[in-house]
Amino acid sequence: MSTSTREATDTTVGSSLTLAEAADRLGVHYMTAYRYVRLGRLEAHKVGNVWLVPLSAVEAFASEPSARPLATTDAVDALVDAMVIGDEDEAWSVIEPILRTAPSAETIHLDVIGPAMARIGDEWAAGQRSIADEHRATTVARRLLGRVRPSFRNPGRRRGVVVVASPTGDNHSLPSSMFADLVRANGPDVIDLGAETPTETLLEVADRFDGRLVICLTVTHEAGRQHAASSAAVIAERFPEAIVLIGGRAVHDRDDATAMGSTTWSPDPSEAAARAAEFAAQLAA
Repeated sequence: MSTSTREATDTTVGSSLTLAEAADRLGVHYMTAYRYVRLGRLEAHKVGNVWLVPLSAVEAFASEPSARPLATTDAVDALVDAMVIGDEDEAWSVIEPILRTAPSAETIHLDVIGPAMARIGDEWAAGQRSIADEHRATTVARRLLGRVRPSFRNPGRRRGVVVVASPTGDNHSLPSSMFADLVRANGPDVIDLGAETPTETLLEVADRFDGRLVICLTVTHEAGRQHAASSAAVIAERFPEAIVLIGGRAVHDRDDATAMGSTTWSPDPSEAAARAAEFAAQLAA
């Protein structure tokens, strides 16, 4: 590295925070801060593999009343503590006040339950949590989703059909259920098929609607990638009108999603859900 390059990098780092530091400064979970960056709400740039956020951008973001978070890191911490011991009532005591005051129910999924489950999964992978902890947390999370789900119901007329599923090889049902709720809030009828959904099941549902539907495959780990791609290929051959969208933690970027057979891709679940609903409405017109 040249002297000038090193000086420029030092200056950049000196006037910036890492994304984790920015999240701490804003009082939100790291994943929430990352979502702010992806949505363009929080200025950031990458140096190597590290996201850096200008200190001025963090201060400006924090000063906006609309940016003040309802779901803080303290809420995520409290939810993790409750879920790993299987205390549904305590977990709900964390969720309920946020649900009452949040501008939309998606805050619960994207800024509280999602980050909490991601942390528990990461800690389990690192050997810091037992499989029993993970199972208790997952059970509580499913019950919380059931309580929150009515808040995602759109009272307007249903337009179109969206199927949400995880492919064969992906045994995680929570991400698909949470995404199904986000789609449901946008108006279409939603069929949530859950985890380990074989291609044959997707084809049966597509046949019921003559292919005029959107199929969203959530892929959370490498084991499901090949199955998602093969399902997308078979669906495209049998039902050319159907639209397949592929996303999730194991889908890296737009090019990756396209290579797997996805019509489009978004790093933000809210935007992806809105697009799925738009496609469904177009097919139903």
